[in-house]
Amino acid sequence: MTERVRARDGVAASRAPARPAGLRVPDSCTAGPPVGSHKMPRVCALALAALLLAPPAARAAVGTPDEMIDREDPTGEDPTRPRPELLLRYRYENLPGGAPDSLNAFVLEAITAVPIAERWNTRFRLEMPLVLTNVPASDDADAAWRFGSGDLLSEAAGIYYPDDRWALALGGQMVFPTASRAATGAGAWVLGAGGLVRAMLPELSPDSFFATQIVYGFDVGGRCDREHVSAPRLQPLLHWALPHAVFLELFPSDDLVVNLGAPAGRGRLFLPFDALAGILWTPKVVTTLELGVPLVKQYPVYDFKIVATVGYFFD
Repeated sequence: MTERVRARDGVAASRAPARPAGLRVPDSCTAGPPVGSHKMPRVCALALAALLLAPPAARAAVGTPDEMIDREDPTGEDPTRPRPELLLRYRYENLPGGAPDSLNAFVLEAITAVPIAERWNTRFRLEMPLVLTNVPASDDADAAWRFGSGDLLSEAAGIYYPDDRWALALGGQMVFPTASRAATGAGAWVLGAGGLVRAMLPELSPDSFFATQIVYGFDVGGRCDREHVSAPRLQPLLHWALPHAVFLELFPSDDLVVNLGAPAGRGRLFLPFDALAGILWTPKVVTTLELGVPLVKQYPVYDFKIVATVGYFFD
């Protein structure tokens, strides 16, 4: 699974389409900030810190790299060949609707991998966003802009390598309603489960690959005025490795959404054109720039997005 099952975001939960006009909140429901666990982010952070120390020992226990299938992508973009990495991401979205609403997210992401056998690997990821938005919110109706923490996302996946070309991954996500304001989070506990198949494309160039992924997310609790989540997110990712450590991607994010919940006057499908360009400046530093615009917007997610990322590898 990727991110970038970038659902790649805790931001993904905070950018659910706005509630349509005329959809009433039950009288018994008092809108307010998300009701999350304040201790959970600390527990996840401590768990990640422990995992970041584990890979060297785990690799030593499994074997030397010469004895194993290649399991690290130099750019860190292959979700089945993860490298321990810290990323800082800025994401801007022009949100759908008549009002000029927008979302600005500053996301800190950490990824680590722990090999467990010659053909088996694991991948762990945490994302914590800070969100600046002018989307109206029930808990702060007078403010023009609202800034606060977003929803924490955690992810774990198991990876299997049948051979040098193919890889399979199964995993799960959990989005915790840790946002400090109603406008900066979804106010929902969201579970996700999914799988991924990746094929290397040495015929195109070394380190090029194609991966197809599906993640089904659904809410299991939260504020009573939350928008319910029931949607598979699809990602047909094509990664083309070019000379001079440059790479291009189509569908780098899982923004292709099929809404299975109550349509409430909206359609089911959101299909964007989504592309990314990146460069590996040194063996330790990578930067990417991603642009997305909708082609089919029956189910509104965004009108335009731009994502800039800086990553540092610590392996």
